[in-house]
Amino acid sequence: MNKFVKVSLGVLVLLSVMLCLFYVINFRVGSSSYKNININKVVISSDSIVINGEFSKDNLAFKDYSYSVKGDKLYLIINSVLVSNKYSDRDFSIKLKEDGLGIKYIYLSDGKDYEVIYKN
Repeated sequence: MNKFVKVSLGVLVLLSVMLCLFYVINFRVGSSSYKNININKVVISSDSIVINGEFSKDNLAFKDYSYSVKGDKLYLIINSVLVSNKYSDRDFSIKLKEDGLGIKYIYLSDGKDYEVIYKN
């Protein structure tokens, strides 16, 4: 093989890997930045917590969430991905089966930083 073919194949492989990484990061793994999320409503009851919100950017869609409770504080991480056929909802409603009356603060988090979205 001559040098041109080797370089061309190398560039093609590199571009393919970069495209695959872009796809996986933006459409499968997603992001947990809370700065692109607007919380519209938080409803607290003795057996659940309901959080309604939406993404402020049109190209982001709800993927999933996780949360943890530490004492009277609840930390919520909401993951987003780029809008696609599989994920297209900008609006979300999350129902957590927790004793809401024991929660005094709810924080929206990205795993490092956080912002208060509810204070009792």
